[in-house]
Amino acid sequence: MYVGAVLALAGAAVFYVSLTLACYALAFFSVSYLFVVFYEEPTLRRTFGDEYAAYCNRVGRWLPRRSAATG
Repeated sequence: MYVGAVLALAGAAVFYVSLTLACYALAFFSVSYLFVVFYEEPTLRRTFGDEYAAYCNRVGRWLPRRSAATG
């Protein structure tokens, strides 16, 4: 969701040739990154423990990874 919002903002910045929108996209990404790393992930680790740690090892934080099972 965060990646999609940043891409939409960046796309609008390019479409409208807007430095203001580009700065907003960068600020949004920065705030989202800090929120995920310092609040969301620690909360999920406390809530789900080892199950969440295993999940983190299987998937990427921002972009999906190609798994060995799918090729």
